[in-house]
Amino acid sequence: TLFVFDKNEEISAQISGDAPVTAPDGEERVSINGKEHLPHAGESIVMPAGVLHAAYAPERFKMQ
Repeated sequence: TLFVFDKNEEISAQISGDAPVTAPDGEERVSINGKEHLPHAGESIVMPAGVLHAAYAPERFKMQ
């Protein structure tokens, strides 16, 4: 699944299964269990199952 975010859009905090995320372009802010991560274009991060996580776009970006 490809998510496209406009500047200042977000996915609010939720709990789900493992969610590996790769940012093909742009910059994102990912919160995992209250800790903020800033993966950049080409980097990946896993939002683990059963843990509260959210994503926010300080600028336009895509994630998959």
